[in-house]
Order: sequence, then C-alpha cells, then structure tokens
Amino acid sequence: MVENISVLTITWFLHVICKNKNVYFAIVYSVFAITVGIRDASEGTDTFAYIKMYDYFSNNVDFSVIHYLEFGVRVVIFIASLLYDDYQSFLFLSSCITYLGIGVFVYKNTSRENYWIATFLIVALGFYSFSFNGLRQALCIGVGVNSLQYLSELKFAKALFISILAALFHFSGVVLVVFALISWVIYCLIKKGANYQLLIPSIAVLVMAAMMPIIKILVENIEVFNKFNVYFSDGFYSEQAELGALRYFLLMCYVIVVALLLVKEKNIDYRKIYVALYGEFAVVFTLLQVIFMYIFYRLVCYFDVYMVIGMPMIISRFREATTRWFVLLLLIIGGYVSVIHMVLAKANGVGGL
Repeated sequence: MVENISVLTITWFLHVICKNKNVYFAIVYSVFAITVGIRDASEGTDTFAYIKMYDYFSNNVDFSVIHYLEFGVRVVIFIASLLYDDYQSFLFLSSCITYLGIGVFVYKNTSRENYWIATFLIVALGFYSFSFNGLRQALCIGVGVNSLQYLSELKFAKALFISILAALFHFSGVVLVVFALISWVIYCLIKKGANYQLLIPSIAVLVMAAMMPIIKILVENIEVFNKFNVYFSDGFYSEQAELGALRYFLLMCYVIVVALLLVKEKNIDYRKIYVALYGEFAVVFTLLQVIFMYIFYRLVCYFDVYMVIGMPMIISRFREATTRWFVLLLLIIGGYVSVIHMVLAKANGVGGL
C-alpha cells in the first residue's frame, strides 16, 4: 500500500516543485523502471514464472522460428544474460525497455502543462501495478503505444512496423497490428467524406458484434487451442471478473471518448481521432470481459493505456481556472481511490482497473 501511494504521490508532487518537463520525465520514469525492475520473486503473481523462464531459456538458448516463448522476449533474456547472468538482470532490462517506451509515448503526446496528469494516470489506472506481473505484455504495450505517433502523422507503414515489433513480445499483441490496419481504413473513409463523429462509435459497435460469434467458436472448440485452452475455459468467464472500480474506469473511458468526438474541431486532428477510437475499444473489451469472458482483460490493456494522454486532452479544454482545478481535484481523488481499491482487492496485475 505504502509503495503504491508513494509512487502515485511522486507523479504530481514532483511537478509542483519542478516545472522542467525533461527533469520530471528523467526522475519519474526512472523511479518506475527501478521499482518495477528490482522486485524480488515474491512481488507480482507471475514474477516467479518469469524467473523460471529466464533460468530455462538462458541455459537453453533457442532462436528458432517456432518456439513457446515470443522472439522479442528471448532476445531480452539473451541480452540480459550477457550483461549479468541473473534473473534480476532480465527483470530490470525488461522494466527499462517498458518505461522507456511508455515515457517516450507520454512525452511526445502531452503538452508542457499537462504531462504530469498522464504520468499520474499510469499509476492510477493500473499500468504501473500491471507491469509487476504481465512482463511480456507490458513490454508489448511499451513498444506498441508509440505507433500512435506515426498514425497521427499518417505514416501507416511505420505504425504497422511498430505494431509488428510490439507483437514480438506477446502473442496477443497481434491485436495492435489489426487495429493499425483499422486505423488506416478509418483514415481512408474520412478522406472520402465520412463523418468521424459517427464512424468511430459505429466501428466499435461492429467490432463488439463481430466478437459474439468469435467467442462462441472459441468456447465450442476449446480443445483446438492446446495449451491456450485454459484461457477459454469456464474459469475465465465473467463471473470471475473483479468489478467495483470497473464502473469508474468505464465512466472515464466514456467521458474521454464523448469529449473528443463531440467537440467541434476546425481541423481534423487524427491523433485525437485515434485516441478516441482506442478509448472506444477499451470500453468494448471491458464490456466483453464483464459480460462474456474474463480473458478479455488482456485486450483491455492494449487500449486503456491511451486514456493516460486522453485525459490531459480533455482537461486542456477547460479554460476557466476554477473549473479546471475542480476537475483536477476530482481526478486526483479518483486516482487515490482507484489505487487503494486495487491494493485492497489484490487486483494489481489485472490491467486497467
């Protein structure tokens, strides 16, 4: 509890005493990387499994195309073993890569006024605690979020490359590749005159509808998936899902999406469009998690991370100082409530809220 509250407090307190964005990022993201990277085997539900993974692969190096462990993770293990042959080296290097990627993402996509809000939300919405457990997926997200920069610049080939690179760290990261292609389709439709204020929610609804038969196929053919079939078994259905703060998270998503979509813009800002799109999908996959199958929390992780830059976009729209400070106060209180809930519910590592 103390550690989580302390890290959350650092994210806003350092901004109060230091207004230099570069210094702030150097200190805070180093704190993130170090605290996550130096954890021992008892911290995080999956940490011990990664330690065993490191021990096995570092003694049985294999870079064949077909392997149980993703290629990117094997590379990180190999490099870590060369630097210092101990599992701590692997945990630390993975954490550094993750928070370098997240740090670059937040730095490039926030203003010199609101960057601390995005960093605050990295802890408040659960990515920080998640990275103690989902090491491979955290690596995937840390790399993959940076595709947004290229999407917003309409450089789709580079965005696709970043998405493919990210997927090398976790098999489920292929979803980033799919949505990079969806983003390109949306751009093409907007160029042809489609109304993005209707297009984004429509695509989210279509994806939700398309997932229904997919879920049915997965459940009815569990035996086909071999070692992955446990993820689609009864134990991962919605009744196992932790609710509570999920309602708060859903509300946050809807606020961001509605604000980004319904406010009139003189010029089309594709960065805001794609953040709104991914906000929609954070909601879609959270609903699928709650209603149908718990395993969808893994996909929520890939999209709720965009909320950390989505909220600063919203707050920047409040020009009246009193209103702005009131919203920030609510945000900070909500962040502390969220972190306390995650700690008490032992939910760290489950992605988002």
